[in-house]
Amino acid sequence: MTLIAAGCNKSIEKLTVTPTSLEFSGVGGSKVITISSSGTWELTQTEGTSWCSASNTHGKASMAVTVSVTANSSEARSTELVISSPGCPPVTVTVRQSSMADQPYDPKTPGEFNPDPSSGITV
Repeated sequence: MTLIAAGCNKSIEKLTVTPTSLEFSGVGGSKVITISSSGTWELTQTEGTSWCSASNTHGKASMAVTVSVTANSSEARSTELVISSPGCPPVTVTVRQSSMADQPYDPKTPGEFNPDPSSGITV
């Protein structure tokens, strides 16, 4: 989905961010968002969310930004990344991560599974 911020000052100013939602499994990982702006932009996020990081927090014009999350052994969690550019409304990217306890068992990746005690599976 492409979101073009409406209501920017002057017709040449724009801010586009794709995608605007990222889903991660409990084991963590990285995904890329693309930020395009006719000027400079800045990325901020909720304080206290050290489990989620972005490869760049400011830039100019178009840039691919890698969003990384650490493994999550507790409850599902989420945060928001807000991208702003002068003269344009901010764009929010929602980042959600499930818990490793919610992950299905994969024998190819032992140690990345928290079995339900009633399943009879031991790790």
